[in-house]
Amino acid sequence: MYKVAVFGAGNGGCALAADISKLGHSVVLNADPNHARNIAAIVERGGVDVVSEHDSTHVPIGLATTDLSATVSGAQYLFVCLPTYAHESLFEKLVPLLEDGQVVILVSGNLSSIKLHKCLQEKRPSLKVHVGETNTLPYACRVSEPSVVNIFATKKKISLAFFSNTGISTESIETVKKFFPCELRIAKNLIEISLLNNNGVQHPVTTVLNTGWVETTKGDFYFYKDGISPSVAKVMEEIDRERLKIADAYALKLPDILSLNEEFYGFPCPDLLTFARNPFVHNRVKAAPQDMKARYVSEDVLYVLVPWLQFAMSANLKLKVIPALVELASVINGVDYMKEAQQISALEIELCS
Repeated sequence: MYKVAVFGAGNGGCALAADISKLGHSVVLNADPNHARNIAAIVERGGVDVVSEHDSTHVPIGLATTDLSATVSGAQYLFVCLPTYAHESLFEKLVPLLEDGQVVILVSGNLSSIKLHKCLQEKRPSLKVHVGETNTLPYACRVSEPSVVNIFATKKKISLAFFSNTGISTESIETVKKFFPCELRIAKNLIEISLLNNNGVQHPVTTVLNTGWVETTKGDFYFYKDGISPSVAKVMEEIDRERLKIADAYALKLPDILSLNEEFYGFPCPDLLTFARNPFVHNRVKAAPQDMKARYVSEDVLYVLVPWLQFAMSANLKLKVIPALVELASVINGVDYMKEAQQISALEIELCS
């Protein structure tokens, strides 16, 4: 049995911490002191209540804390389940505490492995830490109240890749696989992981093309079945074609968005409209963004679509729809997302490929 650290007491962090704890490992669940509300509730209840379609289970958590040192010390495996915008500030505090041989998995990463690698090189270049990231969370889930996480679906298969030349052992990779509640496929590289993020295809376009509805209703609609109309689906399909065009430029053969969603959820759909209207995963609650600065834009444009554009430009590809979508999101929010994003150098693209 291992000591496993999970960073983030939100949707994904609570769900993953509960699943790993159920396997019998010693789990430490950590949250930033500025976001300690869930941690306080977990401490009071002694664990996390996991609610699924069929049952509700109370899962004890070994330690829930805001103390980074207590979280990191002696942990063999560390899982970061935080919004991408929170990664860099965590890395600054985390790197001085990391220990030789630890394995850090970003769930999901959105290429934050590059940031963590940079931080390690600058602060502790001799430290041997293995850094990897997944393309998505293993769950469709929501924290309904502090210490209670509702899991609407557990994905059947997700992907993982490690930063170039980490030298991680096969044994450690096999151990990482066992922590997840689904099949964990090892991807070729981080570019593949980025391009396997279905959020980039589905979230920004649906939000931007429903700007009026988002702002008028404050998110009071079903994001998938109400937001994905036939015309929205057409634009989504074109974004997916551009995603696959980027993949081809890097010799990656990836599934289209329908096949990718089938990998995740286990049911085939003939088209995006059928997928959008499926009642079992995304239409249990009204999960539309309440404003245009929500994560479906601020995170999925900045950390998913813009890197795709950077990969395209590096490969001398000219795209139409993804650049237009990034520009629209920038105008709506008064933010130049191309300038705000981390600039991925040619060397970093090489290391990711």
